[in-house]
Amino acid sequence: MRRLLRADIHSLFLDKVFIALAVFSFVLGLTLPVLGLVNEIRYNEYKEFEDYFFFFLPVFSLLISSYVSIFVGKSFDWGTVKNKITVGHSRRDIYLSFLIVSMVGTLVFIALFLIPYSVFGSLVYEDMSISFKALVLVLISAVLVLLSVTAISVALMETIGSRVISLIVSPIILNANTVTKIKIPGASNHGRETTFAYS
Repeated sequence: MRRLLRADIHSLFLDKVFIALAVFSFVLGLTLPVLGLVNEIRYNEYKEFEDYFFFFLPVFSLLISSYVSIFVGKSFDWGTVKNKITVGHSRRDIYLSFLIVSMVGTLVFIALFLIPYSVFGSLVYEDMSISFKALVLVLISAVLVLLSVTAISVALMETIGSRVISLIVSPIILNANTVTKIKIPGASNHGRETTFAYS
């Protein structure tokens, strides 16, 4: 299992789609504070730190379903799964490895967005209107939502068994009519309710 997991993680970090989405995540984390600064200068609009902090949730929910379909799907399309079974790995270990590695990829995307956003956003945006504790609690909730999306995406990919079909079906199933409401405690007006639509 450890050998299989190391091989899949190595394959993940060499995957061109993963690298492209990792760069996108970092650029997105840099871009939002810059846009906030532009709006402040041009339109005199002041944004608070948390206003765009959770922008990654609806965006990444769509990206994750796509990258899982591509990364895991190529193992089915290229016969890699059959080869792993041939050399003695069980289907359980193979699918568990896919799940763990996909979740690692999701956490990398989140970190690459949050680090530049937190650094530059704290310089550009107004102070938070909510407590730091509330922000952390909602962040944990958002991360758990994305890890759930990752798990569902892997399960769909393993059930469908085709990268192309999964790439079409998974985003539709995961994003159609799906709305997550997170109530942020400690904000004004007795708590701020933030709605993230995946459509």
